[in-house]
Amino acid sequence: MRIPFETMQDRFLVYVYVGVWVIQLAYLGRITWQWFHTPKPVSEK
Repeated sequence: MRIPFETMQDRFLVYVYVGVWVIQLAYLGRITWQWFHTPKPVSEK
């Protein structure tokens, strides 16, 4: 798949969007990993 870039500015914007998505997915992955690897408190009955 090839995305046609009309100008250098279009190419830059695509790279910025992809970079932001990568950062967001990495952050979401880290939060998810921490959620499942944090000891849960034992509820008292």
